Amino acid sequence: MRRVRLLAANTTSDAVYLLADVIPIFDEPCKRVLNFVSSCYHSDSALVRLVVKHGIDVCVNSHLGRNVTFPLELHLAISEL
Repeated sequence: MRRVRLLAANTTSDAVYLLADVIPIFDEPCKRVLNFVSSCYHSDSALVRLVVKHGIDVCVNSHLGRNVTFPLELHLAISEL
């Protein structure tokens, strides 16, 4: 992409992703997890909603809780830079 856009070799990856209008590779699984959890959180099934709410609100150290909080904490850490 740097060669196609005639960018300098030291151009940051973040700038290249912005110019290409694509999501960075690391962000794609984070986005998918958050979309899945969101769809479960708004599910028609009361049991699915209960499990997701419990995993997020009560058991933050559960696999579900960590998968939800990690991208959010990473985003906050990056925005503070």
